[in-house]
Amino acid sequence: MVKRLLFLLVLFLVVVLVVLDRVGAVVASQVLASKIKTDEHLAQRPDVSIGGFPFLTQAIEGKYSDVKVTVHDLSLNRLDVSTFKVQLHGAHIKLGAALHGNVHRVPVDRADGQATITYAAMDAYLKPKHLRVSPGANGQLKVTGAVTIAGHELTASGTGTATLAHNVIDVHVHQISAGVGTHVGHLSLAQRINFSLPLTGLPFQISLGSVKATSDGIVASGSATNLVLGTD
Repeated sequence: MVKRLLFLLVLFLVVVLVVLDRVGAVVASQVLASKIKTDEHLAQRPDVSIGGFPFLTQAIEGKYSDVKVTVHDLSLNRLDVSTFKVQLHGAHIKLGAALHGNVHRVPVDRADGQATITYAAMDAYLKPKHLRVSPGANGQLKVTGAVTIAGHELTASGTGTATLAHNVIDVHVHQISAGVGTHVGHLSLAQRINFSLPLTGLPFQISLGSVKATSDGIVASGSATNLVLGTD
């Protein structure tokens, strides 16, 4: 009987600790989400989850090894970034500050970010240029646009390749085709439907290093090291 009671007591304590651990993770996630929203000037609070188990040992240490942040409907330079996912490695938050909701400064060892721009978002951004973008073969893009040649409006299309420099995505078009009777060179046509997507000013000071075209849109990835959220 005594052993059974001891077993039930231990089981109860384990359950309580697990619940406290998860509740603590949720509370800390909400505090961090509010901090990120304010510091990064976001329109809405991002989704934040703190990984790793147990959470309480991380909280006592004041360092969280795996924090996932998802920012929805981010707008940069009139370009809508459908989702911006960031993984924070080594986010430093003192336990006392977190418990009192008094977090002013959050040093982060490293942040890895991934921005996705859907084809619908690209079309909306490129509407003034009368361009449309869709998935192409072999990780490339199909770009279609209206061009005016000798007073006649024609539809030109081509295969585009995305490159990246200084957080700006450039799409260069080749393999051009246009209406019958066109005498304008392919280079001139390509220049008319080339375009750029500016991603400068990404949250967390992410510096993009790679870009690829997928069935969902363009995905650009990068990182930042030794950054600090907030001020003293």
